[in-house]
Amino acid sequence: MAQPDISILIACRNEEDNVERCIREVARVLPQAEILIIDGGTDRTFAIAESLQGGFPGVRPIRNTGDRGKGHAIRTGISAASAPIMAQFDCDLQFFADDLPAVLGPVLRGECDLTLGSRFRAGSDRSAYQPLFFRDAGNRLLSGFISLLAGRRITDATAGIKAWTRDAIRQIDFRDDRYSYEAELIVRAAKRGLRIAEVPVRYASRTAGASMHRNTWKVIQAGLVIMAKSLAARFR
Repeated sequence: MAQPDISILIACRNEEDNVERCIREVARVLPQAEILIIDGGTDRTFAIAESLQGGFPGVRPIRNTGDRGKGHAIRTGISAASAPIMAQFDCDLQFFADDLPAVLGPVLRGECDLTLGSRFRAGSDRSAYQPLFFRDAGNRLLSGFISLLAGRRITDATAGIKAWTRDAIRQIDFRDDRYSYEAELIVRAAKRGLRIAEVPVRYASRTAGASMHRNTWKVIQAGLVIMAKSLAARFR
């Protein structure tokens, strides 16, 4: 893929075990891209990102002072990004940097305004993922609810790999500071009449760092919060 003007937004909180590999993988796939590491944690993530700037000139570490959550970090990244096209990529390496060109493709070709990576479309690969019943069932239930609000079928509302144009993200104007912003993106995009595409992606279990997804009660709570905030976003 020819290298256009792209910013990759990577929100981090205490990802010192993953950030170097994440940067190297993204830079390998998109060597001309701007890579923003938006760090709101307290470990060595920021220092590691800084140390890699010599070898990877596109890397821009950003301290997200007063970090209020992932949505807040992504908004910080959007404000700092210099490119007209942006992609979000999770630092935990459960998604694969090699899928970024496929996710960016529909936006770059002018076919859509927002592309969602999907772990559940035909062609996706979850062979490296260890299933978690409540998380997986919750994802499917939530995606069904978001589909109703969006007026179109959405197979994966919360995958941590997606892309958009600067104009689209301005129109979407998401406001949630935490994890509900991912569903809010879709609901607001649909309400604004923006074109949404889904692309199958690969998915693996986390091998380093902390995750809440093994705590069943927290997963249920998160799902209920996302549904409530998505409903509010639909009528905003």
